[in-house]
Order: sequence, then C-alpha cells, then structure tokens
Amino acid sequence: MPAAVEQWMHHVSDDSVVRLIQEARRGSQEALGRLLDTFRAFLLQTANQELSADLQAKVAPSDLVQDTFIEANRDFEKFRGFSRDQMSAWLKQVLLNNIADAQRTFRISQKRDIGLEVPLLAASQSEQFAPALRFDDSPSAVLERKEECAIVQDAILSLPEKYRAVITLRHQDNLTFEAIGLELNCSAEAARKLWLRAIEVLRKTLANGQ
Repeated sequence: MPAAVEQWMHHVSDDSVVRLIQEARRGSQEALGRLLDTFRAFLLQTANQELSADLQAKVAPSDLVQDTFIEANRDFEKFRGFSRDQMSAWLKQVLLNNIADAQRTFRISQKRDIGLEVPLLAASQSEQFAPALRFDDSPSAVLERKEECAIVQDAILSLPEKYRAVITLRHQDNLTFEAIGLELNCSAEAARKLWLRAIEVLRKTLANGQ
C-alpha cells in the first residue's frame, strides 16, 4: 500500500466515515458533501498516479476528481457499502472510469482534430507562427497553412467574448481548467463545459465558412 494512502487512512477514521454515510443515506446533503471531501486528497493522489503525462497536459487531476464527486453525488444511492474502505474503493473506481474516458476522448480527439489543432494554436499566437510550420514544408504548404490559420483566427474573433476568452486561455496560455475557472470566476467544471461549447461553435463556424 502506498505511503500516501496509509497516511490518509491513518488520519481518516472508519467511524467518522460510517457516520457520514449513514447521515447521507438519511438525505443530508451536507453530510454527503463532507463525506466526499474526506476522500479528496486520496483521489487527487490516485489521479496523479494513474493519469498519463501527456494527458495531464490536457486534463488537470483536480478536474477529474471534481467530475468524480459530481457523479458520486448523483449516484450515491447506488453505493451499497458501509465502511471507509468500501467508500474509497467505490470512489476510486468512478475516478478510474473517468480517467479511462478521458484517455479515450483524448486519443480520439488527437486523430479527429489534428487538422484543426495546429492552425488553432498558430492563430491564437499569430506573431509566433513559425514554430507551427515544419522545417521541410514546401512554399505552397506554408502558404496553405498560413491561410488555414488566418481562417481560424477570423473564426475565433467572430465568437462571443466568453468563447474567445476560454479558447485563448486554454490554447494560447495552456492553462488547466482549474486555472481558467479562477480567471473566469467559475468552477473548473464550468470552465471545461464552456471550452467544449466554444470549440463546438468554432467547428460549426469553420464548417459553415462564416
């Protein structure tokens, strides 16, 4: 058992978790919130261990933990355990499922959006366009890439201000959703959903040639 987990278990008594589980089952949202928060450090440690390095550049472990809490809050009635160990095992499985989903989404997104990613990044950093170009690009390829970037940049500028902001923070400043949430005065989950909507609107704008 990892030392961090042993330390966490030493500081979180089984009796206190059992009590919170019982109160949450009686309908106390406050108890459920305290119960979930008891496992935050444990889940963050697990997410940092299980999340691959390339995915950590795209998804913050804290975002996945927050997603896990949202699902656990929604599906708590499905939890049949009574102890700290059973609760930690249940939450860990929910977290691991979220990590697996994020991995699949990331891999699919890499393949699907490879044509958009370079011009999107370059358009948001137009003064630093050169690194987005390959050294062996032909003059026609360079021109085509620049034209793509110009189109994407125009499309970004046509978006509502909140969409422009979240795309810039994510793709130009390379911020996590937690950091974006702080910038936009919202939760990490709200920032992630805003970014997803912004990208979807951007794709539609580009598809429609607007």
